[in-house]
Amino acid sequence: MNAEIQTAADRAESLCEALDLTEDAITYAMALADRAEREHTINRTPRVVAAGSVYLAALMTNEKQTQEDVAEQGDVAVVSVRDAYLEIADHE
Repeated sequence: MNAEIQTAADRAESLCEALDLTEDAITYAMALADRAEREHTINRTPRVVAAGSVYLAALMTNEKQTQEDVAEQGDVAVVSVRDAYLEIADHE
C-alpha cells in the first residue's frame, strides 16, 4: 500500500482552496500549520492542525468563515477547530 502522507500545511492549503480563501489566507494558514507541526508540536492530527490554522488565518485576514464551515469542509469536529485554533494562537 502506497499511502501519501500529507502534512498539516498541505491539508491547510487544500482546505483553504475548498473554502475559496484568498492567497494571503492560504499563505498564512500554511505557515501557521507548518509552525504548529514543527516548532510548537501541538499534539493533534494533521487534519485538526490544518483546520485550526485555516480558521485562525481566516480570522486574521478578515475573511468570513465560521468554525462550522471549516470543520465541515475539513471533516473534523467543531470543538476540534475551536481548541486547535486557540492553541495555535497561544503559540503565535
